[in-house]
Amino acid sequence: LSFKSPKSLGSIIPSTSVSHAVFGKLNGDDILYTSVNGAPAVFNVYNITKEELVSSHSMSMAKNVWCHIINPVNEKVYIIGTGNLYEYDPLTDSMTDLGDFSSTEGASFTANVDENGNIYIGTSTNAKIIKYDIIEKKFVDLGSVKDGASYVRSLNYHKGYLYAGIKGDGYVEFYKIDVSDFSKKEEIPLPVSGDYSMDMLSSVNWIYGGTVVGDKIALYVPCETKYILLVYDTEKNEFVNTGYNGGFKGLYTTPLKDSKSYFIGDG
Repeated sequence: LSFKSPKSLGSIIPSTSVSHAVFGKLNGDDILYTSVNGAPAVFNVYNITKEELVSSHSMSMAKNVWCHIINPVNEKVYIIGTGNLYEYDPLTDSMTDLGDFSSTEGASFTANVDENGNIYIGTSTNAKIIKYDIIEKKFVDLGSVKDGASYVRSLNYHKGYLYAGIKGDGYVEFYKIDVSDFSKKEEIPLPVSGDYSMDMLSSVNWIYGGTVVGDKIALYVPCETKYILLVYDTEKNEFVNTGYNGGFKGLYTTPLKDSKSYFIGDG
């Protein structure tokens, strides 16, 4: 008895989950950029002002999209699709696959951009940071944040530094990294007291996502029994108390609006 070679028939039901979105302006209109996860993922451009879908772009090498970035230098949208980086130009409504950013790494869940337009991608497998240089148009492997770590799960940029939440076998750590010299990095100790109990803070199992809010970074932090909010002050170089000790239901707080950042708490 013999069989022919197996043939993939693709996904039976396309996915409709959305993990992330960013908002911009085009010709005076408010625009939403987001991706629907699936096989493949589909990038969608919505005109919020006119309440209409502008366009959709299939990304053949992407399944789950966790991160979109609007580049402040060239105003293009960069999409982290599994292991490939995509570039969308709103002016021409065109999508470009910039390629696989690393042959050694698994999927990426986080990325950020500096004031020069360079993209920094955090990876899984070896907890690396990959830089995409928009002038040279090439990827630069900056190496692992820590040898033996598995994930860079949160990655934020602020005033010359990257702030990375990493995970390894049995540990979670938070690092400050000089983008001009990747060897200059320091671990920032997580708080052991403050708004939350010592038992809660000792059970942190991810630094899962972060939002730059002024000179502070608001971090989404899953613990053993609760998801909490930790805030790091980049000027004081310390975690600060906020007076809030409830839950944090969401991956990110909002960007600043009228000097405030919003999030969903308990109820």
